Amino acid sequence: MSLFDLSGRIAIVTGGNGGIGLGMAEGLASAGAIVVLAGRNAKKGDAAVRRIAQAGGEAEFSEVDVTSETSCRALIDKAAARHGRLDILVNNAGINIRKPPDTLSAAEWHTVIDTNLTSAFICTHAAYPHMKKTGRGKIINIGSMMSIFGAGFAPAYAASKGGIVQLTRACATAWAKENIQVNAVLPGWIDTDLTRDARREVAGLHESVLARTPAAGLAGRVGAHRSTNGMPNRSKVLHVSEGAQCKARLAGFRHALNASTQCHQNSDHGGTCAINAWRRSASRRQWSRLAMTRLTEAERNSSVLRASCSIARSCWTSTRNTFISISNSLSSRRITGSGSGASQGCGPGNGVAS
Repeated sequence: MSLFDLSGRIAIVTGGNGGIGLGMAEGLASAGAIVVLAGRNAKKGDAAVRRIAQAGGEAEFSEVDVTSETSCRALIDKAAARHGRLDILVNNAGINIRKPPDTLSAAEWHTVIDTNLTSAFICTHAAYPHMKKTGRGKIINIGSMMSIFGAGFAPAYAASKGGIVQLTRACATAWAKENIQVNAVLPGWIDTDLTRDARREVAGLHESVLARTPAAGLAGRVGAHRSTNGMPNRSKVLHVSEGAQCKARLAGFRHALNASTQCHQNSDHGGTCAINAWRRSASRRQWSRLAMTRLTEAERNSSVLRASCSIARSCWTSTRNTFISISNSLSSRRITGSGSGASQGCGPGNGVAS
């Protein structure tokens, strides 16, 4: 059974004749879509079309200059007219000029911005009426890690990719009511012509990027463009994230449980100790309540966490019951006038949570 079926859908991928664009085009074609590969290099485009055809997919090449508004609009309109519809647009075309801000010329700035950002806007603008007519559409804008952080050698590239994210948000908000979804993907360190150039031009960049890749099995390894042809194994990422959150939240339970145990062992002044400890742990109490909510969600979504959630819930129940017991004991002492805490204002409702 295939992950998803795109049979009969029409997709355009700018920069689809190589690198990440080709990887995504192959993925779309393998799911049944008819893919239009758009790019400047016809020779690479024809080779990419043959490669997809050999794998059993259907693709065609359309030459385009993404820095030209006329060329971008012609690409979209001709593809929609030829196939009668347009379902998917992937804005992937991009370049980089690696210079620090003080040496980058205005012309170089505009070249990068026009290729990476303005082209995405024009293609998206041109695709909108076709998708609206169909009643649905998917637009995927390709950003970068530079969408999030900057580097001194790529000011124009970082600005363009940061703009991609904000353009995506604006279009997604504007067109949700039209059943047109707009999303951005920010690839990591993928082995493409663009990153190979970066490795040659920026000393130590490649080693620095690989050194900060912590995931087991991925450290020291660069991604291949074929890894962009489908959905990643998201479940592993979720399990790591949820496990770390659960571990952190369990610490709040342990603090409360330890305070409860100490108070129980020292019964002579247990009431006063418990209430003071609970007051000092107000923030932990709020953290614990939040943890219970999050752990309940985690239980529904991940069997991997159920054992940890069960321990956490036991800790919470034990802590709660202990404090209820102490509260009831204090109430009894106040009535009878016995116990060292009876005259210290430690009755029910004075800081003990039920």
